[in-house]
Formats: sequence, structure tokens, C-alpha cells
Amino acid sequence: MTPALSADDQRAFESEVLAYFRSAFHEYCERAHRTPGLDLRGTVIEAQLVTASALQLVTVEIRRQADIFAGRLVRARAVDVRFPVQPRLGAPGYRLEVTPPIPGSEQTRPPQQRRPDSGRTLRLSYGSSLRWDFPLVSGPDWVPLGRSIPAQRGSGYLIPETVQAVPRGVLLEVRHQLGDTEVCRSEQRPEYIVEVDGLRLEPGYLVTAGETGSIVFSRADSAVSTRLTYRVDRRV
Repeated sequence: MTPALSADDQRAFESEVLAYFRSAFHEYCERAHRTPGLDLRGTVIEAQLVTASALQLVTVEIRRQADIFAGRLVRARAVDVRFPVQPRLGAPGYRLEVTPPIPGSEQTRPPQQRRPDSGRTLRLSYGSSLRWDFPLVSGPDWVPLGRSIPAQRGSGYLIPETVQAVPRGVLLEVRHQLGDTEVCRSEQRPEYIVEVDGLRLEPGYLVTAGETGSIVFSRADSAVSTRLTYRVDRRV
């Protein structure tokens, strides 16, 4: 695991990431504007700013600048910016991926070709007696995970209503593609702190789950927490 940065190093790293994002995303929008046949007006651009260390200071400014550039240059409706953390990411420790990709752009890369998955199951456990198995379907869509999932969200990984130790609502979303299971913190219930495998996830952050691990929910104003364990198994 990558050692935690000092406060000064963290500020310097995030300043560097912010400058990189500003330059890279501005170039993306400029290229998109000049690319024949690529019309992003009214669309939602998806941007993933992958970093080796979780960002703590600049996410709000990054989202603000993304909306400004996309709105002014390509008339996009919005930009969905997410912040995956990959501790083993090589130098310089950050990378921007934007969808839709632009041919010839070195700042972004197109999505990898999705391949059929042989099938995996996400097993969640609470305590020693409660366990739920959810089949993972390979694809690009995020699937809500939680208790009391709103009907308009459609199907999801639903934890029974009786398990009241788990916060209500969709605090996490899950997707499985290219053999990886990713977990993302939603914007819901900001009064809750969510940690996956010991990493605190801010809204929009996502991590790649291991074969086994933990999910912890706690309120910012309370010492009480709820711990789920997970396992990603191959279906037989």
C-alpha cells in the first residue's frame, strides 16, 4: 500500500493534479469542439480522474471547472466527474479518462473493450448470521446498493429493510466490468462516512474491490459504526 502523504506533500500533489486536470480537460473540450461529427451539446460527459492518493482538497474546484469548460466550449449539459483511487498507479500518480473519447488525444483514453464475464457473486455479510448473495452482471452501468432503495432506481443490491443498522438509501453503487468490481460513494446521505477496505470514500470516489474486504458506515457525529464484510466469488 502506498504510504500516506504528509500534509505539505498532499497539498502539493493536489495542486499538481488540479493544474493537470485544468489543462487536460480544457484540451479535451477544445478537441471535441473541433472534431467533425462529435456533437456533445446537451450530453453528460463522463470523466474519471484516477489518482494514486485520494484527493481531499480540490474535488469541488475540479467539478466546477469541468462544468465551466464543458458548458462554454461544447455546450454539454453536465460533467459527471468521479475520482477512482489506484494506490499502485505509476508516475506521475494521476490520469484522466473521458467518455466519449476523442481520436488522437493523448490526455484521454477510450474505454477498453468489454468481454463476457464468466459470472461472479457479491456476498455481503453482517455479523455471524446474516448473509446476502448478489449476482454481478458485467457491464458499464452502476447498480445501487443499500437499504430502502427508491423504486425509481429500479433493481439493485437490496439489503433487507429489517437490517436497520445499515443506513437507509443508496450510499454506494457497484459495477462489474473487465473482471473488476468497482464500488463508488454516491452523493446521498452526506452525514454518513463510508469506508471500503479502510479507505474513506468521498462522494464520487470509487475503488476497485478485492476478493474480500469490508464496508463500514458511520455517522460523522457518532462513534457508532456498522461493518459489513464482502467477498467476490466466482459463480459455479
